[in-house]
Amino acid sequence: ERMWQSLVQETKDIIVVKTGTVLLGNVWSNLSLLWLKGVSFKEMAQHHAVAMAGATSYMTDSEELARLRLLVQTGYQGTEDGGMKAIQEKILVLEDALARNPVRELIEAGLMPSIVEDVAAEEDPYSYKSLLVRKMEQATAGVPKPLINAAKAVYMAKDGALYKGLYRATQLSDFVARYTLYQHLISREKNPMSKEAALFEASEAFINYDLPMHRALQYTDDMGLTPFMKYFLNIQRVLNKTMRENPARVLGMAALGNVMDLGPIVLSSAAVTRIGNNPLESGAFKIFGTVDDLATINASMSLIK
Repeated sequence: ERMWQSLVQETKDIIVVKTGTVLLGNVWSNLSLLWLKGVSFKEMAQHHAVAMAGATSYMTDSEELARLRLLVQTGYQGTEDGGMKAIQEKILVLEDALARNPVRELIEAGLMPSIVEDVAAEEDPYSYKSLLVRKMEQATAGVPKPLINAAKAVYMAKDGALYKGLYRATQLSDFVARYTLYQHLISREKNPMSKEAALFEASEAFINYDLPMHRALQYTDDMGLTPFMKYFLNIQRVLNKTMRENPARVLGMAALGNVMDLGPIVLSSAAVTRIGNNPLESGAFKIFGTVDDLATINASMSLIK
């Protein structure tokens, strides 16, 4: 069971992060939901740019601040960072930068997702995957390091720059949409919301993957029989609420989608589009059909074609 679930989790990691296409689809889906919520394209462009820059600098500054505070707590006496006085001055600068960061309120309110569904940034050293990696490292001890690095780059290992970049972008894709909706709700001309109400609305509009599901559903999800069930169930509530609030926009987008291909808009996730489909999938066996969907392999194959 643990081996099976490890393979399922690796499959989800490939689909959600390593393909790159899911990231683009999620961004497009979020943009379509924002439009259904009444956000203009101009607002989307402005607030997305602010949120991306703010979230990136917030995470960078937070990491550096934590490092410097640790040096102070341990009584660091070195000169690499300019000495203790310079470190304390840098701490004050970083604290001020974090306090003035435009996305601070949302991050402190918990609207920055840990990551998308069932994808963990840290490897479990006691998992079967970690055991397999250690066995492979022993078996390939005599293989030239450049070949090993090339193989890791193609598979997009988690310690690589490409994976980390896609992971961070996937993490931020929902956050920038939340920030955009929050700014729209508190600044719109008609019935502007309070900051507290807007924070709640922005949190509810995009799926919070940190919230647990019923244990039975979580088990079938972990086994890969009903993968990504948390998103599917929660998005129905969001779509129903959006339909009640902005029926004209929802019906208009649905009608346009019947005339032309709008891509992976949020309405594509509606339950009505899944009627008659088999809800079960093949679990761990699905990994055999996802490896060739890696962004690196797709890019290489496109050059060959």
